[in-house]
Amino acid sequence: MVLFLHGRRHFARQVRLPPGAAQPPWRLHDLDNALLKTAIDVDLEVPGSESARSLRHPRCKIRNLGELGLLVRDKRLPSLLCYYPPHETRID
Repeated sequence: MVLFLHGRRHFARQVRLPPGAAQPPWRLHDLDNALLKTAIDVDLEVPGSESARSLRHPRCKIRNLGELGLLVRDKRLPSLLCYYPPHETRID
């Protein structure tokens, strides 16, 4: 239930629906089929990076948000970002 409510709230904040479109009517028993497989555009800031870099996943499924969060918090990631050009702040 907590995952369902969090996903619905996150979807309402992050996804831009076309004009006139309504949010899908999700129900709790449809959790696996509709909500968790919904792909959203996610942009997470990497803590500890010098130039406020962020990781972007344009089609991340809601069920995989936790894995993306673990990747962003990995202590090795800021050292790997030095291989990207300094002007590149969003890494796909």
